[in-house]
Formats: sequence, C-alpha cells, structure tokens
Amino acid sequence: MLRTFKLTMIVLFLVAGTYMIGCDGLVGVVVNESGESNWTFTEDNVSFGISGVSPEAIVLGDGSVRLYVTDMGIKVYKASDGLTFTQESGSLPQGSDPTLIQLNDGSYRMYYVDMVQGVQEISTATSSDGLNWIKESNTGISNTTGGPAWGVPDSIEIPSGSIRLYWVDAPAGDSNHHLEVIKSAIATDGLNFTVESGYRTQGGYVDPYILLAQDGNWIGLFATTPAPEFLPQKIYVGTSTDGLSWSIEGASIITAGDGNALDPTAVPLGDGSYRVYYSATSGSNPFSGFLIKSGILRRK
Repeated sequence: MLRTFKLTMIVLFLVAGTYMIGCDGLVGVVVNESGESNWTFTEDNVSFGISGVSPEAIVLGDGSVRLYVTDMGIKVYKASDGLTFTQESGSLPQGSDPTLIQLNDGSYRMYYVDMVQGVQEISTATSSDGLNWIKESNTGISNTTGGPAWGVPDSIEIPSGSIRLYWVDAPAGDSNHHLEVIKSAIATDGLNFTVESGYRTQGGYVDPYILLAQDGNWIGLFATTPAPEFLPQKIYVGTSTDGLSWSIEGASIITAGDGNALDPTAVPLGDGSYRVYYSATSGSNPFSGFLIKSGILRRK
C-alpha cells in the first residue's frame, strides 16, 4: 500500500516526543529513545516459499499453526511444527488483511478489509473450522478519509471481555493523506463497534499486532511506513498500560537486511517467547517482492 508522509510533521513529532491530537482527543505515542530494546529476535533459518502481506497466525487445538496471508485474495496455510507450511483449501472471504478471534464455542470470527460499493470497510465472517467462511456483517468501520493506505486491522479480546479493533487510517483533516495513524474501536459483542477517541500511534508507526493484553500490561508490535524517510521498514516493540497510549522502544527489533520488514503477527510458544511471522521484501522496493519470514522473540 502506498503510504506517504510530510517530513516536516515527522520532525516535529520526534522533537516533541509526544504528539497530541486536537479535536480527536488526547492519546498518541511516546517514543522511548534509549536506543535499546528489552527483547531479542532470532531469525528462523527456513524458507516458507509463501508470498504475500498481512499474515495472521493462530494456534489450533493440536498445536499446529494456521497462517492466513493476503496474496491476490486471502490464502491459508498450515504447519504442524509452525515452520513447514502446506497450503489448505477452503472458502475464504473475498477481501484482504484478515485478523481472527476465537469465539466461546470454538468457532472463529474473522475481521477483514472488504470493498463495498467502492468503499473499503471492515467486515466480519464466521467459520466453524477456520477454512470455510460465511460473511456475517459489517462493523461500521470504513475508509471515510479515502486514504490509499487503510486497513491492516488487528483484533484482540481485552481484559473486560470486549473486542478491540485497531486499524491504519489517515487523520481527519489530512486531505492529502500524508500522515497515517492507528485508530481503534471497541464492541462488547464483537460486532457493533464504537470508535475510541484519539489515535493509538502516529509519526510513522502502523500495522499493529497486539501480543499481550492484560490489565496494566500490554505488549504490541508496530511496523514503520514505507515513506522514503523511514526506509527500510522495521518492526518495533511497544508497551501500554491500557492499549490506548503506547510507548515505542527506540530500537527496532526486526529488520530485513537491505529489504523491508512489516505486517507482524505472532503465536505464543508457552515459555514467554513468541514466534513472529512477518512480511519482508526481497529488495529495497517497499511495494514488491513480499515474502513471509519468521523468528523467535524473547525478553532479554
């Protein structure tokens, strides 16, 4: 997705450290400029042979990993060891950028970017097996600003039991769509969402994935945008006490050499570490050559 930023806005943000949003309310991101991360990342020495962006990983009941990837539609893969993937067949929604929640009865709800009458919207679909999906409803969240980079949602059940959706958008009043932000909305039933005020991040952090959502203890992964001043794209760890205001570590945790690292997702490994799957470009061009890679994220 094409993302462009006004360099002057970014400079102002970095100097200020915390950027406040006016009419949309307080909230934003504080950059921890210590230059160090509290985590380590070890790349898996494997080649999946899977192309695409916006991966979403879930752990199945037998311990295997299912991976949903956007690549000319949504495709799905499965690996018993989390590394050796085989493509599966099914009836997938006609959309992109899937994110999944498992419901109390063991079935799944998918939130994904849908195109409805020429407008990008976040729709839902349900499935009993994760392979064959039935479109359910529309969340009411749509691309009202018309920005070219919109969506990449992430869904998480928060401590209260409600579902929170995060997604990438352009801020209100930015008619040129130069400055992306992350917004959020909440629903007690997982279907009827109310947009929360303010922005969760800004200043170049997008593509959220929440690793942990506990009372007073939230951990997330965020990528930087493909705007020229941010290349190559990298992935950072962020922390929060409420899932709304985030502090981003000053040092990136995942890079892709001469390429770009973006769109993280992860599964817990049971020992406090995570296997992170992400998209990486095979070259410096941030808009082509996307491959899925993975590695292990651990606290120091």
